[in-house]
Amino acid sequence: MRFIKGEAAIRHKDLLIIADLHIGWGDKLYERGYVIPDEIKEFENKIMKIKKNAKKLVILGDVKDSIGYGRDIPKAIKFLRDMEEIFDKVILVRGNHDGGLNYPKVDEYNFENVKMIHGHMWPNDLKSEILIMGHIHPAFKLPSGRKIPVWLIGKLGEVQKYDENRVKEVIVMPAFNKWVTGSEKTQGPIMKYFKLDKILDLELRILSEEQTDVN
Repeated sequence: MRFIKGEAAIRHKDLLIIADLHIGWGDKLYERGYVIPDEIKEFENKIMKIKKNAKKLVILGDVKDSIGYGRDIPKAIKFLRDMEEIFDKVILVRGNHDGGLNYPKVDEYNFENVKMIHGHMWPNDLKSEILIMGHIHPAFKLPSGRKIPVWLIGKLGEVQKYDENRVKEVIVMPAFNKWVTGSEKTQGPIMKYFKLDKILDLELRILSEEQTDVN
């Protein structure tokens, strides 16, 4: 498994894994007077750059920004169809922002010893050694006050909901959409049991190493 330096993405065997695109966020910024590059074109350019030999694209939820039916749905569908032309398969893990999106979704995706979820719901089980999730858009506040997107790496404490817990490592992905403001707080049921080991910036530099709860 490889974190892609400079990008909020993971390559693992024939998978390219990303999370939290929030297509439609740019329209909100435009309405507020900000002009940013075309989201879909930017995403597609980045994906083509980092794809390498990946044959499957796994999106860990929130491919669009609206919670329900919104104007961003046609854009999100176009992006997904474009990805189908590039990858052999596109796997969309259901996020809390993906309601109303008429595209095949799964609640989680399991590949060998890796379980991939969005993070807003409990996983079906904890029988995989590695748990990868999105949802949080984790960020780290620099001394200047600026927030930057980061990776959170840690473990799970005892989760009484499950009889068995084989998870050895939890990876919380930064949002693939760089315009989505990150959060220093965690959310989602599984994160109540998250024990932080380290924080990495997108250049994979360690910003913090500690054993603590993140809430």
